[in-house]
Amino acid sequence: MSTLEHQENQQQGAETKSSSQIGAGEQMISRDSETVFSVERLTSAVVLVLRDEETHLTAISHVVLPGQVAMAGDLDEDDADQPLKYADQAIPALIEDIKKHVDSVNELTASIVGGSQLFNFGGGASALNIGSRNVQAIKTQLALEGIVVSQEDTGGNRARNVTVAVEDGTIEVTPLGKPSYQLS
Repeated sequence: MSTLEHQENQQQGAETKSSSQIGAGEQMISRDSETVFSVERLTSAVVLVLRDEETHLTAISHVVLPGQVAMAGDLDEDDADQPLKYADQAIPALIEDIKKHVDSVNELTASIVGGSQLFNFGGGASALNIGSRNVQAIKTQLALEGIVVSQEDTGGNRARNVTVAVEDGTIEVTPLGKPSYQLS
């Protein structure tokens, strides 16, 4: 069963907005206008939102690290069992799932949020800046499918909370300690 079918089965009979918390290494697809996806305390991880405006299909992925292959020497058993934590595994899997529900992925809009660097170890660009590496890995995976990021709120040094309303595709970002705003 695809994530969309699973999510639609969960939503049958719902009369109020339903919040679906998306954890690290998780992804979900929905067309249900009552669904609101949420991710809390997003730091170096990145949320990818793919949306088909015609069908209102909205997909979300919470990517934690740039690539499983690149991190292979640092994997423990839990990491190896959670391939959707990695951009090089999560993005192709999400796109394959989306292809079951839309005519063309070329019509998708892509938005990304996150990729903070909470700690500065000096020296500017660093292999330790997982946030910027996550952003680049996601853009690379999307480019392989011909998908361009149209909206992004990335970098910085604050954690963010993110909500995505399937009904209209609104993405609300709330940096910790700051007012919320809509990504546009």
